Amino acid sequence: MGTSSGRRPEQDEAFTAAMTLHGDRLARLAWYLCGDRARAEDLVAEAFARTWPKWRAGAVEDLLPYLRRTLTNLAAKEHRHGGVVRRFASRADRPATAAPADEGVGSQLEILGALAGLHADQRAVLVLRYYEDLSEAEIATLLHLPPGTVKSRAARGLATLRARLEGADHD
Repeated sequence: MGTSSGRRPEQDEAFTAAMTLHGDRLARLAWYLCGDRARAEDLVAEAFARTWPKWRAGAVEDLLPYLRRTLTNLAAKEHRHGGVVRRFASRADRPATAAPADEGVGSQLEILGALAGLHADQRAVLVLRYYEDLSEAEIATLLHLPPGTVKSRAARGLATLRARLEGADHD
């Protein structure tokens, strides 16, 4: 158990270490999910803040998957409740042209734009699969979905992305 004040120093240290070790990666995940850097950082901070009391209570066994799920849920909730405002804000935040020093930036912005147009559930599955490199089974466990639902969301999301990106090439 903890000390007389109820604090558990080893838990505090483990949580702080996780923030340092996984914070940047979770921020990138959040950025792929929401498309806005400042909002991504806010989502990560909120995910850590919501996880902290459960971690301290011993209700979280594996911290990184729990943080990923919390982050994914927060991003989906934001998408449902603030879609119109976020779309306009993300358009204003995107650079108008790609930086000439990196030829891949333009295609990354196209992909990010196409991802932003997907339904939040499809976007979450694709980002977890291709950015986080999680298996379909891991995604199903993380999102509490049947594996078949993960497969269908991935297939539909990829088809939509292909269509949008091919359409952008013909413009």
